[in-house]
Amino acid sequence: MNPRDYDIFEDDLDILEIFDQGFPRRIYNRANAFESLDNWGFYRRYRLTKETVLDMLDLIENQLEFPSDMNNSVSPINQLLTCLRFFASAGYLQTIADVQGMHVSTVSRIVKKIAATQQKFFDIAEFPRVLGAVDGTHVKIQSPGGNDEEVFRNRKTYFSINVQCVSDAELNIEDIVVRWPGSAHDSTIFNNSRIRARFENNEFPDNLLLGDIL
Repeated sequence: MNPRDYDIFEDDLDILEIFDQGFPRRIYNRANAFESLDNWGFYRRYRLTKETVLDMLDLIENQLEFPSDMNNSVSPINQLLTCLRFFASAGYLQTIADVQGMHVSTVSRIVKKIAATQQKFFDIAEFPRVLGAVDGTHVKIQSPGGNDEEVFRNRKTYFSINVQCVSDAELNIEDIVVRWPGSAHDSTIFNNSRIRARFENNEFPDNLLLGDIL
C-alpha cells in the first residue's frame, strides 16, 4: 500500500482550503460509532469488531495525536474509524466525510496519514504487512539473593530481567513485558505473552509481527 495512492485531488483540496479560510468554519457533529452502532452494525461498516479497533488504536494512537488544542480537532479514534471506513467501503471521500461528520479535506489528510504509518515498515526493507517488530533485551540488575537468585542469571552470566518489547517502525514501544528473569528464553516469554495470544485470536488479521524468537 502506497500512501501516494491517496494523494488525490490536491488541487481541489487547495481550493477547499481557500474557501475554509474565507468563510466561517463549520462545526461538524461527529457521531460516536461505538455508542450509536451495535456490534453487528459496527462490523458491517468497518469490517472489524469494536474490540479489534481498540486494539489497533493502542498500537498507533501515539502517531495520531490531536493536531491542535482546538475543540474541533479530530481525536485519534475518529481518525482511525475514518480511515477504516474508507478502506472498508472503497468509498468517495465526500461520502466518508458525510458519514463521519468531517470536511472532505480532513478525511483526505487522515487517510493519507494512516496509510503512511502502515507504509513505514515496508519502506525499511520492502517487507509487507508488518505491524511491529518484537525482540528481547536484558536489563542488568543486582543479585536479588535468596533461593531464586540463580534464575535471574542469564546466559552471559550476569543477573538481569529479560524484557520483551514490540516497537513500530520508528522505534516507539507499543507493547512490553517486564516480568521474566534473565534465565528465561525469548521464546518462553513470547509463547506466554498476551501479544501472541492476540495474534492467534486473529485480532490483527492479515498483519505480521516480525522477530527472530526461536
